[in-house]
Amino acid sequence: MRRGESGNVAIAAELQGEIILAGDFNMPADSSIYREHWSKWRNGYSSAGIGFGNTVFVQEGPSEFAARIDHVLFTGPWRCSRCWVGPDVGSDDRPVIADLWKQTNHVSTSDYSERRI
Repeated sequence: MRRGESGNVAIAAELQGEIILAGDFNMPADSSIYREHWSKWRNGYSSAGIGFGNTVFVQEGPSEFAARIDHVLFTGPWRCSRCWVGPDVGSDDRPVIADLWKQTNHVSTSDYSERRI
């Protein structure tokens, strides 16, 4: 079911063109479903994050599990200058925060427009 849902969202998003897609994917970047549907997208944390970037922490008895299952993905001219995991805000997952900018056709760095997601 998750593979089909992920595929449907990826196809619909790709039809939109230049897009930013962010949220709880409930899968790490090394999962087979992520690799199948999302590996051609640029991942903010993979490209500009530092460390593991774990967004979920689960305590199972004496063991603790952590993973990065929340992502900021983008296509087209979007670029990420930095990406980090925010503090615990009371949700099951910690937020992923990214500084994104849209590259224009001009060469000058003054021609970049910046947006924080």
